[in-house]
Amino acid sequence: MVDLSTVEHKRRQKLTSEVFGERGPVQKKMRFQWSGETSAPGANFEIHNSKTKFKCAVTLKGINVVQGLRELVNFGMIKEPVKDCLRDAQSVGSSNIRVHNGAILKKRKSNRRLLS
Repeated sequence: MVDLSTVEHKRRQKLTSEVFGERGPVQKKMRFQWSGETSAPGANFEIHNSKTKFKCAVTLKGINVVQGLRELVNFGMIKEPVKDCLRDAQSVGSSNIRVHNGAILKKRKSNRRLLS
């Protein structure tokens, strides 16, 4: 259980509303597929400017996934600033979200483009 001061709790509630809006669509499942480059492995060994390609997929399931993300922000479990791909996920209109180097990819006919 996380014990938050009243001021901090109100600040996080305001942040959550700013990030996700007041009400969003109910999504029972969201699958994030990440790809791109990361410098995380090099950071472990103090290797600077080292990039490694990666792929990762995470499926979130529940009664309302967006509400669950909101609660994670409220409790400080999702660190600030909230990543754009989490903030914009509910506006994609799909439960399968593809993220490349931090930007959501949106399928458009036969080709893909980055959402700006």
